[in-house]
Amino acid sequence: MAHSPIIERHAFRRRPPTLPEGLDQLSPESQAALRQFSPERLVAYGLAREDADELLSRVAQGEGWAAAACELGDRLPEPGPGLAPATAAGLLFRKAALARASQMMMIEDTAERRDIFAEGADLYASASVIAGDRARLVLRGAGGKTLVGWRFAAAQPVAAAVVWGGVEGWAMDFAAMGQALAARGIVAYLIDGPGQGETRLAHGLYFDPDWQAHWRAVVDQVEAETRGLPLAMVGNSMGGCMVMNYAPHDPRIRAVCSNGGPLRPPPLMGDLPSKLRKFVVFCGEADAGAVWGALDSGREMARSAQPLLILQGGADPLVTEAEVREIAARAGADDVRVVVYSDGDHCIYNHPTDKHDLIAEWIRATTHRA
Repeated sequence: MAHSPIIERHAFRRRPPTLPEGLDQLSPESQAALRQFSPERLVAYGLAREDADELLSRVAQGEGWAAAACELGDRLPEPGPGLAPATAAGLLFRKAALARASQMMMIEDTAERRDIFAEGADLYASASVIAGDRARLVLRGAGGKTLVGWRFAAAQPVAAAVVWGGVEGWAMDFAAMGQALAARGIVAYLIDGPGQGETRLAHGLYFDPDWQAHWRAVVDQVEAETRGLPLAMVGNSMGGCMVMNYAPHDPRIRAVCSNGGPLRPPPLMGDLPSKLRKFVVFCGEADAGAVWGALDSGREMARSAQPLLILQGGADPLVTEAEVREIAARAGADDVRVVVYSDGDHCIYNHPTDKHDLIAEWIRATTHRA
């Protein structure tokens, strides 16, 4: 019989929200963007704090989201000769993050969206060559399908972790987590799975009933490359739900971490708002309701003895504490830990240092015990 999960609470005093006056006078897209994206979330996705603040301020004053993000990127200087590598890489990473941000409010996969994302990916790749702390990976999924990811190498590796994003936060957006894990001895593989990032927008691979076969092929390649390092898996947002549905079927995964993952995906019925329409587009031509409806984190983790860490924000508007408590209560492992940040937003974007320290040290300790 599984042991009772450990529930930890970290209490903070939450800052009140600062949505602009006259929000209802803005376009529906601008209203949605200002509600969905806090400065902390944009910074977590790679934007410089001053760029995040400026973008939100411009949108609050009536500018369009995509146009404002693109203009901010265009006005940054091009890195020229004579700059320190850190400055040159920093400028390119900033431009890349603003390019990625500019397409975040787009729903459909248009040619314009693909071009914008490709530009951001090229800028990110150029910055990465200068920075030298990450390398782009082209992986083969089931049937030879192409997936794209980024490897953050560790100087003295003790473990490896495969990190997945969610419906809109993808591999490049979680670079800060990759850097934090690598600095603590964990080789980090940030992957755009089916439906995500370059894998989807450049190579046309969407989330469908075969998604686990593609994930397994990625794990095959990571396992071969890391040569015996214990392997953990981290999922952010809906990626947490996907990780908890995948890992119980792959015994190579020695530790499972969900950062903001729900018990189940939301139902996809009727006239969907834009945030749920993204779930449909994520699946391409597949039956989105059936693909997402097959996921149940509690059911799958009940079949697993893998150690489980769940991070939950007390102010998360998308995932409730009741959901994560149910997952934890049903989990079959002896080692189940839930950490709740009282003021935490979705994916604990407002506590990045706490989050990264916690995940990294838990992976180190758990994989060592395993």
